[in-house]
Amino acid sequence: MAVRHLLRGLLVVLGLASPALAEKPAGGPAADPAQTGRIVDGIVAKVNGEPVFLRDLRVEYWLREDSADRAAEGQALLDAVVDRRILVHEARRLKYGPADPDAGEAEAERLRRRLATRSPKAGAAIEPSEVLAWVRAEMAIRELIDWRVEALISASEFEIEEYHAAHRTEIGEKLTAEAREKVRRNVRALKFDRQYREWFNGLKRRSRVEKYLQEAPWDRFDFRSFVWATAP
Repeated sequence: MAVRHLLRGLLVVLGLASPALAEKPAGGPAADPAQTGRIVDGIVAKVNGEPVFLRDLRVEYWLREDSADRAAEGQALLDAVVDRRILVHEARRLKYGPADPDAGEAEAERLRRRLATRSPKAGAAIEPSEVLAWVRAEMAIRELIDWRVEALISASEFEIEEYHAAHRTEIGEKLTAEAREKVRRNVRALKFDRQYREWFNGLKRRSRVEKYLQEAPWDRFDFRSFVWATAP
């Protein structure tokens, strides 16, 4: 019991106690996590002044199709949520995203059913409105990337021939119409990766990002219940 209380006290000091995490001091406002390095009111980061909550990590973890691969990747999950928020801010600034208030309903319903099957507990913990908001944000991000990156990429005939020359063994000596189209897609994919990184890195440089979980004890984090263990 003494060990349990000692560990819980340590987590509170670190701002990692759950479920309340670091609580507001009695009689006064919560401390600024940028100054203390602690999580306050579940805030794990800020992007351009907008809070990112621990709950946002839970939503991202469970709704991402590849969430099963994130079991020991706490910092990577936080980074992904922050990067996603940067994209959402840019989409909002440029007014990308669905205008129809019902857009995304079908996909949100599919995700809710999938989530209820994978984890009834998580399915009950995540609100339908959170799932719909996540889906609509994905739609806005996709539209943003389509117009700001993908639409600007082309594959010239010279690039196609150059790619063919470098991959002649696997493609074949003759560049058929079908092979040419495949090469065109490959060239565009390579250029997309490069141009997306350059574009997104520019967005990151222009964004104000604060993260409060840089050295969190992720090895003691339960991704199923989204709490830190308070006892060994």
